Amino acid sequence: MIVRAARTARPSGLSPPPADFVGLVPSPDPTHGENIRWAESNGLLRGITLPGWDIWHEADRGEVAQMLWNLMRLSGD
Repeated sequence: MIVRAARTARPSGLSPPPADFVGLVPSPDPTHGENIRWAESNGLLRGITLPGWDIWHEADRGEVAQMLWNLMRLSGD
C-alpha cells in the first residue's frame, strides 16, 4: 500500500527497480510482487529483518513505521 500511495502521490519519488534486481524478499505474487520489488530496491524495507520476513502476514506497527520513515527520508520530507 505504501508503494502504491507513493507512486500515486509523487510519481517521480520512487525509481523503478533495475531489470536485474534480485531482492532478499521473495516476490512471487503477480499482483503484489512488483510493489515488493519497488519497496526493497528503493530502500523502503531498510531496517527490517528481511530474511524470513513473511510477506503474507500483516506488517506490524514497527515495520509500517520503519517503511514510512524510510519513505520520508527518501523524499526529503
